[in-house]
Amino acid sequence: MQAGRLQAAYEKYQDRADFWWIYVAEAHAIDDPRPSTRVKIMEHRSFEERTEVATGCAADLNLSIPKLIDDMDNTIAEAYQGAPDRLFIIGKDSKIAYSGAKGPRGFDVAEMEGALAAILEGKVPEITRAPEPEGRSRGAGGGGGGGDAAKQVAAMDANKDGLLTKQELPERAQMRFAHLDTNGDGHLDAAEQAAFVERMKTRGGKGKGKGRSSQ
Repeated sequence: MQAGRLQAAYEKYQDRADFWWIYVAEAHAIDDPRPSTRVKIMEHRSFEERTEVATGCAADLNLSIPKLIDDMDNTIAEAYQGAPDRLFIIGKDSKIAYSGAKGPRGFDVAEMEGALAAILEGKVPEITRAPEPEGRSRGAGGGGGGGDAAKQVAAMDANKDGLLTKQELPERAQMRFAHLDTNGDGHLDAAEQAAFVERMKTRGGKGKGKGRSSQ
């Protein structure tokens, strides 16, 4: 199991490298359009909920690696394209020295460990990969910056009822739905959509792209 391998790598290298695992938004919460059939976790509606789940996750996986919790804006997950899971090595120069492929299939502890061993020996790892640029569009429907954010949000309303459900949002924005839905009624009304537009403008249009349909 990858968690066990990650714990073993931590125990092997913890005196030569700092290890952190960062808990981000649940990729397939049970109230998600594509829920997990194995993990029964609701989408986090507060930082306290996310912290509680992260603590339970660490205990269930027997991980003693120090943990950090991503904020409710999913800043780390978005900046590092880290959902659902991904391995990184940050060098002493604060630059990415190694970036694993996206999980779960690309979550390769052995590959990361090989890269870490090379770095500690002063060598350049064979595989370095860079995360996708922040804000890259997923699928069709992307493009433009913050200036046309209002049009992008309006285009997400597939059934033209004036409300946005989680399923109508782009995949990235779905991760933040609980934070965007400030009154917790299950959809974004006009005021919440306006706040979403302003957020997209300040973030250079992040969240654009083709939303997932309900499955």
